[in-house]
Amino acid sequence: DGAPWYEPNSAIDDADPAAAMALLEEAGWVAGSDGVRERDGLRAEFRLVYGAGDSVRQGLALAVADQASEVGIEITPEAGTWEEIASRLHEDAALFGWGSHDPTEMYNLYSSRYAGVEYWNPGFYENEVVDGHLEAALASTDYEESLQHWRAAQLDEDGEGFTASADAAWAWLVNLDHTYYVHECLDLGAVQTEPHGHGWPITSGIAHWSWTC
Repeated sequence: DGAPWYEPNSAIDDADPAAAMALLEEAGWVAGSDGVRERDGLRAEFRLVYGAGDSVRQGLALAVADQASEVGIEITPEAGTWEEIASRLHEDAALFGWGSHDPTEMYNLYSSRYAGVEYWNPGFYENEVVDGHLEAALASTDYEESLQHWRAAQLDEDGEGFTASADAAWAWLVNLDHTYYVHECLDLGAVQTEPHGHGWPITSGIAHWSWTC
């Protein structure tokens, strides 16, 4: 969010549990005696695996389970090693952390070319329209033109896209803010947006740090 290639119209601003429950009812998912919805004998339940030892992901998984229970969906959070998670990617939901200074991460996550490839597109998401926008973005030799294609892949004029307001290929939960305690005499300079912990910690700008007292 907020990057040059971000499509703001793709955002869902407010949660609406009542609307979610109405959609579930319309689709035939009726609450059982324990509050969990069922349809044709199938319970609305699944497991959500996250990296063991990661308190942030654990907290997110528990929060998601609490919110989903409000509309009659039962989510069971389970911790596991990444080796275990890799073996369950096509069976269970998994909690990932994504985000990059490079828009090609969108290509890796949503292109059908990467369906089932390592961790990129484990849901085997495929949409010909989205693929077209992504391919056009990569092929573009003009930066501003490429941004239009990246944005259209998220949500285009016809309502096609991979974001929550269209196909919802991934369920994006939260944009994390990183909090640091810094010595009062240390000037960090211009602080960049930190998309994710892999290679982009606050120390990536250490060359611009300076002491002021």
